[in-house]
Amino acid sequence: MHKKYTLILGSFIAIVIVVVIVLVFIPQYLYIQSPAAPEGSPPPSLSKTALTLTERLNSTSPLLHEPVGGFRGPQTWISSPDNVTFDYAFYSRDYGPGNVTLTVYEVSNPLNATPVTPSPGISARMIPDRFVAFPETETISQLVVNISPIGYSPEPATRTFYVHAGVEGENNAIADDWIRVQMGDRPTTYQSYITTGDISGHNIIIHRGGQWTGNITVRPGERGTGPVQVWVKELDCGTMFFSSLDTPQPSKPGSPEFSIDPAQFIGRSYGDYELPVVISVASEVQLGTYCYELVINAPDQSIDFSTTVQVIP
Repeated sequence: MHKKYTLILGSFIAIVIVVVIVLVFIPQYLYIQSPAAPEGSPPPSLSKTALTLTERLNSTSPLLHEPVGGFRGPQTWISSPDNVTFDYAFYSRDYGPGNVTLTVYEVSNPLNATPVTPSPGISARMIPDRFVAFPETETISQLVVNISPIGYSPEPATRTFYVHAGVEGENNAIADDWIRVQMGDRPTTYQSYITTGDISGHNIIIHRGGQWTGNITVRPGERGTGPVQVWVKELDCGTMFFSSLDTPQPSKPGSPEFSIDPAQFIGRSYGDYELPVVISVASEVQLGTYCYELVINAPDQSIDFSTTVQVIP
């Protein structure tokens, strides 16, 4: 009888230990509530035909509504043999439940999906490399790259890794991504694969009581997956100093009004977004020139560019 109670007690203790391990070590891979979808009209009817990754990265509608995933966070320079990790976020949107499987390959450069012979002394893996995605959730995995003394280069060198995401039952998920691992005894700067943006008009003329319709282009760069915000600063045309706070502000009464659709969304590394923008001029707006700075806050960096609006009779 004593042995029986000892066995039961031992089993109970083992179960408690397992539960503690799960609660302590697994949460970083659990799901968190995804940010709300962009406000506005309901999601459009998306193509069921499988598109190429290039087509998906250059199509705003799938980028805004299909499941997306990619890297985010700062670039790390490796100055000695080491392990380096990068966060990968998968946003399910209305997808799920379904299995997502992540596979890592070394490739020659970003936007290339053809594997090359792995570099000696360098290995990469995703943790976890498989998970179940549920609707309206964000799941975090990590790319872990191990650089041994054999794989480390004292001269500046770059290794590029491509993560392929297999999303069960979904043809057009945009969840493949690339990341560069840079190493060397002395860091070097680089300017490629950064976030860029523009507007289809820099000197815009609008009749009072009318409006102008164009596009704002947003291209998140490497590690650019995550929340993106596009907004407008009013400038003093004489000094070009900001006449508004360094945060989004409503248009001043009696000035042109900007409408960007959407102004906030989950962006995807290397994606190409064309966002409709409408500038409206009410009949009471005074004639003259109005100056603006358009700002794009992306996960990897913030950028801005200017435009002017001339109101004529």
